[in-house]
Amino acid sequence: MLECRKVKRRFGPVEALRGIDASIPDRSCFALVGPNGAGKTTLLRMMAGVLPLGTSEGSIELDSVPRHQWRPGACAFVPESAPAPADMVVDDYLASSAMLAGRDDADLDTAVNHAIEACQLRDVRHRVISLLSRGYRQRVALAAAMASAPQVIVLDEPTSGLDPGQLVVFRSLVGVLRSTSTVILSSHHLGEVGSCATHVLVLVEGRSAWQGTIEELTELGSGSLESAYKQLVRPEGVPA
Repeated sequence: MLECRKVKRRFGPVEALRGIDASIPDRSCFALVGPNGAGKTTLLRMMAGVLPLGTSEGSIELDSVPRHQWRPGACAFVPESAPAPADMVVDDYLASSAMLAGRDDADLDTAVNHAIEACQLRDVRHRVISLLSRGYRQRVALAAAMASAPQVIVLDEPTSGLDPGQLVVFRSLVGVLRSTSTVILSSHHLGEVGSCATHVLVLVEGRSAWQGTIEELTELGSGSLESAYKQLVRPEGVPA
């Protein structure tokens, strides 16, 4: 279980997060949704350790272990656009990612091969990353995360720029990732959230507007995720 308690973050005069609480079950797909500027990326980066927690900014714990004490490789972070070294071969990049995460040399080949098969990269494993399509580069980034054997995988806007066929592949990959890891992602696409998320946190202006299962959110909108979302994020006084 990953727990966020009273997580705050301020950038100068701007309160990006205002005391967020969240409970994320093991091997769930936990989606952060909300308008632009709601705090989704900030919260993801704090979970991933890219933005360290200050002493008065709440706590983030994985199985009761504070964020700064997590083992190397416990959490893999894939930013929006899935950056990867353009001049590296896919196989080499996955192996280096696994090594940086602390995988034993004896496990590297098994880890890389498993990630290659799971993310459907067999046909491009010996190609240079810069020559791959946007969809394949996304798969490479997910495979690199998988090869490091993390307990948690954090994905920032993972479906941005993907075409409909690539979105279908992404949905199946989330299921594969969840077989061994908790997946936390942000998205503006409610359809994608509905197709792969098990739990949802709705953020509005740095605050938690709602948290629960995808079924509960659908029920809130009388069967419509879009309707539920509009109810939760509309400004006060504005009719639905």
